[in-house]
Amino acid sequence: MNIDFEFFALCFSSLFALVNPVGIVPIFISITEEYSTKEKNKIILNSIVFSFFVLLSFSLIGDLIFSF
Repeated sequence: MNIDFEFFALCFSSLFALVNPVGIVPIFISITEEYSTKEKNKIILNSIVFSFFVLLSFSLIGDLIFSF
């Protein structure tokens, strides 16, 4: 298995900058301060799943969308 580390680093850094977890944490904490830990975990899981499917759909049909 040949893994191109340079390409992986480029993809990871691009996604990290796009998602910006460092900037989202204070907003998430302030919005969910009245929720229980169980509710916060459910919100986190829903956010991760939704983000995954958005990124997956754009990676699959992105060329079609931007070709117009």
